Amino acid sequence: MNRVIKFRGKDCTGEWVYGNLVYNRQITYEKTYEGYRILSFYSKGGSCEVVKETIGQYTGMRDTESKEIYEGDIVRLENCGRGHYDAKVVWYKGNYIIVPDDDYIDEYSDELLSHYNSDCEIVGNIHDNPELLEC
Repeated sequence: MNRVIKFRGKDCTGEWVYGNLVYNRQITYEKTYEGYRILSFYSKGGSCEVVKETIGQYTGMRDTESKEIYEGDIVRLENCGRGHYDAKVVWYKGNYIIVPDDDYIDEYSDELLSHYNSDCEIVGNIHDNPELLEC
């Protein structure tokens, strides 16, 4: 099975764009410019500059609604029949993992997203809905 490699990021208007990620660096006598662009698959056509901090890669997985899960998404997981908890998708040591917050990354590094609960649901992302991770 081939893995689809694609990214998402927010453009300067705050809209999400999806596609191939391109790093752009230009050096002139006056300054050096660095930026990221996404060659869009779905929206806006062509390429679009995106905010570096919002860039996330597609994990290759989907939630219960068949939505693509990206790095930076917040997913809701069942807690062994005791309710649910929200956690974020992060890239860590060559794998995607899901963690409640950054303090848990080392502790939960074996909880790979590839072994995620098939009942997980995307409820937001760390850029648009950071409050979902607040206790």
